[in-house]
Amino acid sequence: MIFFGHIGVTLLFAFIIFSILREKIDYRFLIVGAILPDLIDKPIGHYIFVDTFHNGRIFGHTVLFVLLLSMVAIYVERKYHFLGISVLALGALMHQVEDQIWMSPGTSLWPTMGWQFPALSLHDYAGYIFYVLLNEPDAYVPEIAGLIIIAGFIYRFRLYRLDMIKAFLHTGRTAKTEKATAT
Repeated sequence: MIFFGHIGVTLLFAFIIFSILREKIDYRFLIVGAILPDLIDKPIGHYIFVDTFHNGRIFGHTVLFVLLLSMVAIYVERKYHFLGISVLALGALMHQVEDQIWMSPGTSLWPTMGWQFPALSLHDYAGYIFYVLLNEPDAYVPEIAGLIIIAGFIYRFRLYRLDMIKAFLHTGRTAKTEKATAT
């Protein structure tokens, strides 16, 4: 998955789980968490320190990253009764599941298997992503599915309306639709 797949699949998973649990979450933290490993790793591994890492799956794609984020979340939740970091950690965990990071134990279990991350032989990351999106169903199908899920989320919670999107951006929560509140 690249971008929309991560956001869409994570949104759907969290929506189903938290609807069943009848828990309200801040979806802004979930969305950021869903792309956080890539926000950290892609710039560092493919552009800033490309000669060092040669990989866009480094620190943010490790079990250690999710564990540290979860420890911070537990502390913040206990001390301040704020669930946002927990939701962020859930999004980051979902990202790793969606990337099937267990298939790369040198990354997922870092640093237990050594201090080096596996190197990839990509010289033009942006070009590679463009090529993959146009030619490989494993990449573009999840992106299309993610876009469909995001569109469904926008439609379901009427986030196409200015007042609803403002409320969502302000609170991170979704309002019930008129149809849902009428029953």
